[in-house]
Amino acid sequence: MQTISAKTIQEASDYIDNAAYVQTEDFMLHFGNSQPNIMMYLMAIEYEELQQSERETLLFVGIKLWYATQIVAPKLPIVSQDLMETIVDNNLQMIMYFSDEEATDLEDQLGLVIDNHPQFEMLSFAINEIIEDESIREDMKGGLFMHLKTIIEALDAV
Repeated sequence: MQTISAKTIQEASDYIDNAAYVQTEDFMLHFGNSQPNIMMYLMAIEYEELQQSERETLLFVGIKLWYATQIVAPKLPIVSQDLMETIVDNNLQMIMYFSDEEATDLEDQLGLVIDNHPQFEMLSFAINEIIEDESIREDMKGGLFMHLKTIIEALDAV
């Protein structure tokens, strides 16, 4: 998939935030039909520790990221379950690798991951949405970011 610009992401975010259609079952059906495995992934995250507001943020930021891809590639192929599993596994390996790092090394390593990512703007948007959302507890932010990173990489891979 082509690189998504910050302008496109902002356009998608503004639409999701302001369009009444987004609050309808039809929109969710459109999302689910367009990317059923992404929707299932977002809906199936089972962090018992997540509060309702954190789940909602994860879902809506995920939808904003998906909608940005719809703006530039309306006929984007469906992300397969196998691809989702591969990306989840790759991100789990990355988490395991980073769990051995010192705190300052971890920040440097994560900075490199984000700065060198082919969808830098999407990752930047995701992390900013999470950081700026005061309803998300600090200890949940990293996990939510990794879930959104998974979605971004799945959409980028098709």
